[in-house]
Amino acid sequence: MNITPTSIEYQLADARLLAVDAHQHIRIDAPTPQALLAAIIDCWRRVHRRYPQHKINIALGVHGQVDPVTGVSQTMPQARWENACRTQILT
Repeated sequence: MNITPTSIEYQLADARLLAVDAHQHIRIDAPTPQALLAAIIDCWRRVHRRYPQHKINIALGVHGQVDPVTGVSQTMPQARWENACRTQILT
């Protein structure tokens, strides 16, 4: 997934990184960090419903400026918000 506050692009691939479905580009409106995270979750759920028999792993590319020490996103130039958007990987 390639993520900005205005769009999510993704390409579903198998374990060999061969395309399983067509490239998708979804326009979103994320006025807050929480709205952005909700849009990511909604996108993942739609893909999972379409392919319920498969385990779906996500690789995220979230575009913003990141604090090099903490790894926390400081700002997203395209975003309407000023506060940080924290993402965590849960396995």
